[in-house]
Amino acid sequence: MKKMMSLIKACLTDEMQLFKLKKKNQGRNAKSIVPIILSLFLMLYVAMYSQIIIDALKESNQQSYVLSIFAFITFILTISEGIYKSGSLIFNCKDDELLHSLPIKSSTILFIRIFKFYLFEFIFNLVFLLPAIIVYALQAKVGISYYFVSFFVLLLAPIIPILISSLIGVIANALSSKFKKKNIFQIIFSLAIITVVFIYSMKLSYFGDDSGFVDFILSINKYAMKCCYTSNVFVDLTESFNLLKFFIYILINFALFGLFIILMSKVYYKVNSKLKENVVIKSKKSEYHIENSSVTKALIKKEFNMFINTPVLVVNSIFGIVLYVVGVVFLCIKYDGISNVIVYDNLPFKDIGILLPMIVYTFIVISSLMSSVSSSLISLEGKKINVVKSIPVDSYKIIMAKVYASFLVLIPFLLIGDLIVFIRFRFNIFEILLCLAASVVFPLIAEIIGIIVNLKYPKLDWASEAEVVKQSTSSLVAVLISMFASVLILGINGGITIAIAFFVGERLLIDLAILVLLMIGIGIYLLLFLLVKKRGNKWFSKLNI
Repeated sequence: MKKMMSLIKACLTDEMQLFKLKKKNQGRNAKSIVPIILSLFLMLYVAMYSQIIIDALKESNQQSYVLSIFAFITFILTISEGIYKSGSLIFNCKDDELLHSLPIKSSTILFIRIFKFYLFEFIFNLVFLLPAIIVYALQAKVGISYYFVSFFVLLLAPIIPILISSLIGVIANALSSKFKKKNIFQIIFSLAIITVVFIYSMKLSYFGDDSGFVDFILSINKYAMKCCYTSNVFVDLTESFNLLKFFIYILINFALFGLFIILMSKVYYKVNSKLKENVVIKSKKSEYHIENSSVTKALIKKEFNMFINTPVLVVNSIFGIVLYVVGVVFLCIKYDGISNVIVYDNLPFKDIGILLPMIVYTFIVISSLMSSVSSSLISLEGKKINVVKSIPVDSYKIIMAKVYASFLVLIPFLLIGDLIVFIRFRFNIFEILLCLAASVVFPLIAEIIGIIVNLKYPKLDWASEAEVVKQSTSSLVAVLISMFASVLILGINGGITIAIAFFVGERLLIDLAILVLLMIGIGIYLLLFLLVKKRGNKWFSKLNI
C-alpha cells in the first residue's frame, strides 16, 4: 500500500502543479489565483440558477429535483470533457516507458492513470454540483442523512462518467492505432462523440411552444432520472433515506470501477504501445523534390502540423466553433418553435425574422471568441523555443503565422454555418456580406488576443500537452477574457436589438447597427495588430526556458 501511494504521488507531482500555492514564488501564486477566481465565478452562477429552480418548484414541493438536474448536467459535462481529456491523461504519457520498465502490473498503471483522471473530474464536479447541494440545504429542511449522502455523491459522482469517457477514449485510441494518421482519426472520433452529446443536450433543452419554465424543469428532471443513475439515487435518498439503497449505490460504483480496470488492463499496454509506434512508409519515388515557398506560408504550414499533431488542442479549441455549426442547424430545424416561444414571452411582434441578422452575428462573435487556438501555440513550442528564436526570420512574422494558422483552422466551420443560414433564411446581399465579414474579423481578434496573452503568460516547461492546453495561465486568462467579452457583446447586441425591435421594428436598422458594430470590431483588430507589430519582437525575445 505504501508503494502504491508513493507511485501515485510521483505520477501526480507534475500534473497537479496548478493547484499548488508556494510562498517562495509569488508570481506563481498570482497565476494560481486565476483558476480559483474562475471557479468561484462559475459556482456563484450555478448557485444563482439553483435558487431560481428551487423557487419555481416550491409550489409543487419538488425542490429536490434541483439535485437531480445538476447531477445530470454534471454527468453530461464530465463525459463531454472527459472524452478528449482521456487521450492525454491515459495514453501517450511521458512516464509510460519508465513505468512499464518497472515490475508493475498494467492494471496498476491503468489504475494510477484513471485515479489521476478522477481527481481532475472530482474538482470539476465540485464547481457544478456543490453549489446546488448547498443552496438546497439552505432552502429545505434537511437532516443529517442529507449531508452524509451528499458527501458520498460528491465522491462517487465522477466515477461512472469517467469510465464512460475512458471507454470511449480506449476505443478511439485502439481504432486510431490501426491508421497511419492516428491523431486525425482520434480528433474526428472525439469531436463526433462530443457533438452527439451536445445535440442530445440541445434536444433536452428545447421545451416546445406552450410549456412554461416549470414544465421545462420537470422535462429535464424526467430525462435525468432515466439517464443518470446518480440523479435517481440522489433524489430518492434525499427524500427518503434508505440504508440498503445507499450501500448498493456505493457498491455499484466501486464494482464498475474495478471491473473496468481489470478488463481494460488486458488491452491497455497493447494499445498504448501501438500509439507510440512510428509508421514508416516506403516511397515508390527514388527522388525527392523540395518545393520553394514563402516564409509566411512555411511558418503557417509548421503551425498547422503542430495543431494537427496535438489532439487535445484541436478538441479543446475548435469545440466552440463546431457548436456554431450544430447550433445553426438546430436554429434552422426548430425555427418555428423558437419563434413561438419568443412571441409567447410577450414581445411586440409576431415574427422574429427582423432579429435573425443580429442573432446570427452575435452567434458568430461569441463562437469565435470562445474558440481561441493561439492561446497555447507559444507554450507548445516548449523546449524548442530557443530553436524557433534562432530561425533567421523576423519574430513578428513567426507570431502572426500562429495567428493566421489559427484563423485558417476556424474559418471553414464558420463559413459552413454561414452558408446554412444564408440558404435557409435567404439573407439579402448586404446581410450576407456583414456575416462573412464578421466571420473573418472576429476570429482574427480572438486569435490575436490569444497570442498576446500567451506571449505575456508563457508556460514552456511542461510535462504534457494537456497541461498547456487545459491548465496553463494563458489558457485560463484567454477563457476569462472571452467570457467577459461574450457577456458584454451579448448585452450590447441584445440591448440594441430589443430597442430597435420595440420602438422601430425595421430590419434595415438592425443591419445598420451590425455594420457599426462590425466597424468597431475592425478598429479593435487594427489596434491589436499594431500592438503586436510594435511590441511583438520584444515579447518574443524574452521567451526562455
